[in-house]
Order: sequence, then C-alpha cells, then structure tokens
Amino acid sequence: MKLSRLLLVAAALAFLPGCIGYTKFRATNPRGEMIAEWTGVGLFYPVSNGYHITAVDRTIGPPLMLESHYPHGMPATVTGAHIERWHTHKPQWMYELEHPYYPTANRSKREIQPRFDLQN
Repeated sequence: MKLSRLLLVAAALAFLPGCIGYTKFRATNPRGEMIAEWTGVGLFYPVSNGYHITAVDRTIGPPLMLESHYPHGMPATVTGAHIERWHTHKPQWMYELEHPYYPTANRSKREIQPRFDLQN
C-alpha cells in the first residue's frame, strides 16, 4: 500500500511541468524578435500552442512597448511561434508594493521637526 502511494506521488511530480516561484516567458517571431513577454507566478501548464500561466506582468513588444501589471495575478495563455522560458525573481514593482519607500527614513534626527510642542 505504501509503495503504491509513493509511486503515485512520484508519477504526479514527474508530470507536473510547472514550478513554484516566478517564471519569465518570451514569445518571439521566427526571426527572433520579441512579440510579448510575461512573468508568471506559481505553476504553469503546457497547452497545445503554448503555456497556461497566472501572469503578474506583461510587456508587449515593439514598436510601441506597453507594460501591464496584475498584482493579484491574471489567468493568461502564452502563445507564439517560439516561446522561451526561464526562472526569475519577483518583479521590482511587486517588491516595492510590499515594501514601500518612505522618503523620511534617511533623514537625520536634527532635520526632523516636531509638529507639536508637547511641553505646553
């Protein structure tokens, strides 16, 4: 019984193509020029003409570059004549959403003026 469960888990892992984390997908035309580029999060699955992903951002290629962000993820299908994929890190804009920059954080104590006089 335990051996059959182990084989079932091993078979499921062998056929699971995606990975946990962030993956970049770039669709190019036959000449190698970029058409679009996606960043996917979580698992991705191959479909007949590309990959099914949960996209967090997308860049549409030249001549007019357009970048779209999806902070909560959006189901998408990556299609194209040639699709390259590689593992990547979290996009910078997502990191900045989670860790906002406070411009007052680098000020010295002498530059910070109190709003109220607490002595009176």
